[in-house]
Amino acid sequence: MFRRAPRDIDAARRALLLTAASWSLAGGIIGGLAGWFIGVGVLIGFIAGFSVTFLVSLAIVEGAGKVSGTIHNPSGKSTPVVHEYSYPKSLAIHGRYEDAIDAYQVCSTDYPEDPEPYVRIGRICRDNLSQYDEALLWFKRARSEATVNPGLDLLISQEIIEIYTRRLNMPERAIPELARIAEQFANHPAGESAKLELNRLRERLRE
Repeated sequence: MFRRAPRDIDAARRALLLTAASWSLAGGIIGGLAGWFIGVGVLIGFIAGFSVTFLVSLAIVEGAGKVSGTIHNPSGKSTPVVHEYSYPKSLAIHGRYEDAIDAYQVCSTDYPEDPEPYVRIGRICRDNLSQYDEALLWFKRARSEATVNPGLDLLISQEIIEIYTRRLNMPERAIPELARIAEQFANHPAGESAKLELNRLRERLRE
């Protein structure tokens, strides 16, 4: 089942607030030292330093998203910039896979034409959570809902085939994907390989 967008947005919002708060601790400590130094008190200095740093951090984090939207959806004839998705990537790197999925799903809502969030979610589900059916859904959503070039289309098909043949041990379910590659890439080595594998698989199933 797909995660609901409101929960994803709330989770991403909570993560942003926690990130801003963690940065603010350093500001609070510096403010406390400054308060002690100038004689207004450590507590007052800490509160002032924490509050100012928190507001500035939150503005930076939220403002980055707004600026990203302006950059990646430019008006006129300016050249679009590739989305970085540094925040969900950092969550995945630190093992916060569910939070990373939530953040990527928000990105897929903001940039539905970009296949990267769909593919990233599919890979997390497959490689880190062993949620193979969920991974298949996200890979297929990337093809059906986003704008996919032929190279990525081929890569996604191969990743779907890998799940069916190696993760789920259901090679017969890979037949439609192999047939699709063989047809769409008939004049490409990938198409020839898919055709050979398709014939081998059908022969094995007949036996």
